[in-house]
Order: sequence, then structure tokens, then C-alpha cells
Amino acid sequence: QFMPSTYLEFAQDFDGDECFDVHFIDLATGTMKNLMPATPDEGLDEFLRWSPDGRLFAYESYSLAGHSPMTTTHVWIARSDAAEIRQIRLPLPNERFSTYLDTWVDSDTLRIRSTLLERPEDVFYHYRYSTGKIQGPPG
Repeated sequence: QFMPSTYLEFAQDFDGDECFDVHFIDLATGTMKNLMPATPDEGLDEFLRWSPDGRLFAYESYSLAGHSPMTTTHVWIARSDAAEIRQIRLPLPNERFSTYLDTWVDSDTLRIRSTLLERPEDVFYHYRYSTGKIQGPPG
């Protein structure tokens, strides 16, 4: 299991295609592992954050093919071994809007933010990894 204190994470564009991959280096052995291979649609992975227990991590991915800032950034969540990676989508009818990392609420719940057309301020949602459910925004 990857833990934030024993691994260094970084994003790098090794092949010059402007698609950044997320890598981890084991600080004890120097071994590097590419956990998040980027695709042309999801070009820049950044803002990686570990859950408090180190079991999960989340990051933002910015689409180079996007047409609007409202639809180009998405939050992904994964187990520390990257065996399961999920894109977090907002509930209908807002599922295509951008999502952004805010903070971990606890070791299983991630708070994300978004901007919706009908609300001038940012709104917040909670995504629970164990259930795969998203809740919010309040009101």
C-alpha cells in the first residue's frame, strides 16, 4: 500500500504530448511507478491529495479538449495501489460540470466543489468512496 510519507508523487510529461502522467517514487528503493497514465482527453493531472489514512488519493484532471472552463476539470479518486480509479460526477442534471478538489472530510469522504449555472457561488458536495455516492449541495 502506498503511503504519503514513504512515496513521492509527481506529474511529468515524458513524451512531450502535453499529457501529464502521475508517478510515485518509493523513497526507500527509488522504484518509480506510473499510476495515472494520461490520455489525450485528460491532459493534465494535478493537485493530488491523500486521504488521512493513506488508503485513497484524489486528484484533478484538466481536459485539453474542453471547450469551457465549466466542463474541463474533473476530480478522480483511487485506491492507493491505483487498482480502481473512479471519476466523480455530479448528480443529474449537472453531471457534465467541472469538479474541483476541496478537502478530505474523513478517510472515506472527499469534499468537492463546483459552480452551477443557477447559483452564483461555489457549491460543495460530499463523495463517499465506500458507497460510491455523492451528496449535496445543501438547499
